[in-house]
Amino acid sequence: MSDTSSYCIGYLGADWWGSDARALATELRSQGHLLVERHYEDYFSTKWRSFPLRTVRRLCRPLMAAEYNRAVCELLDIGALDFLLAFKGMLLDESTLLKFRTLGKPCYCVYPDVSYRDHGDNIWKCLPHYDCVFTTKSYHLEDPELVKRVRCLQYVPHGFDPEVHRPVQLTARLDSYYGCDVSFVGVWSAKKEQILSVVIDALPDVNLRIWGPFWNRAQPSVQRCWQKRSAYGDELAAICSCS
Repeated sequence: MSDTSSYCIGYLGADWWGSDARALATELRSQGHLLVERHYEDYFSTKWRSFPLRTVRRLCRPLMAAEYNRAVCELLDIGALDFLLAFKGMLLDESTLLKFRTLGKPCYCVYPDVSYRDHGDNIWKCLPHYDCVFTTKSYHLEDPELVKRVRCLQYVPHGFDPEVHRPVQLTARLDSYYGCDVSFVGVWSAKKEQILSVVIDALPDVNLRIWGPFWNRAQPSVQRCWQKRSAYGDELAAICSCS
C-alpha cells in the first residue's frame, strides 16, 4: 500500500454496535487507513439511567473529561499520526485541539446531530479549531452563526451501516414482536416528539413504535408508542425489516 493511499488517523468516536462512529471507523479501515482510537464512552458512561448514577456522572464529569483529554493528547506521541478526526467531539476540550494544531496536526470533525449545543458547550467552543467540520444536515449550511464560527463546513449525506442496517430473515416471532407500520429509534427530544405527534394525529390508526431513552417525558399520545427501552445493534436490523 502506498503512502498516499493510507493515513494514520487519531480517531475519537464510539464503539457500540449501531453507532455511526463505529460504522465510519469500519469504512475507513476497509479503505486501508490505520485508526488509533479513543472512545469517550470508556471515560464517561452514557448508559447510566438511575438517578444516583446520573448524579455521580454529572458531578464527576469534569474529572472524566480531563482524563479523556489526557488520553487524547497521548496520540501526539505517535510520530506517524497524520491528523485527528473527532466524531461529534464529546468531552473534547479546545485546549486539546490547540495542542494538535500547534504541532501541525490537522483536526477534523464529523457531526451527524441536529444541534451543536445538545451535548455540552465544549462542542460549540471547539468548532473554530477544526480545519473542517462535516455535517450531515444540509440546513447547517444556511445557519449564519455556524458558518461564521467554523473555518470550513462541508455537507455529506447521512449514510448507513451495512453491518447493522441490513435485511434479516424474519420469523413469525420476530415479526410479531417488532412489527409495526412506522418505527423510530432515538433519544427523546422536544422536536422529535413534536414531529411524531404530527404523524400520530394525522394517522390515528397507524401502528407506530418508538425505542430509545427518555420518552417517558413525552405527551401521553406519543408515550403510548414507546417500548419502554432502547434498541441497539442487530435489533435495529430487525426493526427496520419489520416496519
